[in-house]
Amino acid sequence: MDSTMDSSSSTTLESLVNSFEGILKGLTAEHGSEKSFHLADKALSLITEIPKLNYDNRNHRTAALQMHTTAINLWNLAVGMRTSGASSLHLNAQLRHVACNLIVLTGPPNNSESNYRKQLTMALKTGRAWLDCDTPSMADTSLTLARSCYDNLANILGEKAQSLEMVKQLFKITSFQAEAAVGMQQGDKAG
Repeated sequence: MDSTMDSSSSTTLESLVNSFEGILKGLTAEHGSEKSFHLADKALSLITEIPKLNYDNRNHRTAALQMHTTAINLWNLAVGMRTSGASSLHLNAQLRHVACNLIVLTGPPNNSESNYRKQLTMALKTGRAWLDCDTPSMADTSLTLARSCYDNLANILGEKAQSLEMVKQLFKITSFQAEAAVGMQQGDKAG
């Protein structure tokens, strides 16, 4: 990779990190207000920029770590806001979606079993949050991500992938995907 591309992607990544950190600060200050919805929409639109970046997080560890920390803080904020009743189901799903995608898209280059377990849990809970607010297409997106995390985890675990815990996770994914398919009136996918 030439240094021009590396420098450009680093600048873009750093600007995205700054944008997400600003959104997190705004959400923390605005707990459940109308501005929270605007900030969540902005964060959702920024998520689409991450895959367009051509960066290697091994070469941009600081920015990737900042993004990861921001994602964890955003997830915790979403959970706290929902638990306290300060956010709607839709805002909760949006914030979880952003946090989950940030974790997966900017995750460590050599994912471990614990990282894949966290990603799987986050993707499942995000899918459930979208189902709870009657947005099955977004749930399907999150559940597709959950299935990918499950497959990655199963590859790491090998024979241990047949454990009861893993079978339960696969059952949840499949059940939620069926629910999303029915909600999108795609009954053939539900079976």
